[in-house]
Amino acid sequence: MELRKEMDEKYKQSIEELKADWKIIAKVQSEILEKQLQSFREITTLKEEVAVKEEITLLKEEALNDESVKEAAVKKEEVVKEKANLAIV
Repeated sequence: MELRKEMDEKYKQSIEELKADWKIIAKVQSEILEKQLQSFREITTLKEEVAVKEEITLLKEEALNDESVKEAAVKKEEVVKEKANLAIV
């Protein structure tokens, strides 16, 4: 009978230790998932920032290209006017 009580106590103690271990495991898993989520958010934010910067760069390039086209047209116009003025004189 004494042996039975001792075994029951050890069994209960083992169960309690397992429960405590599982609580620790669950907490660690939760922390890991939280860190993964945080990393995912940071990566997503960085990707969004990169996409925005790329879009800004493309828009700047387009604006520069448009300006270049305008400048080239103005220069051509000036050359034509100069030639016209020379022809008149």
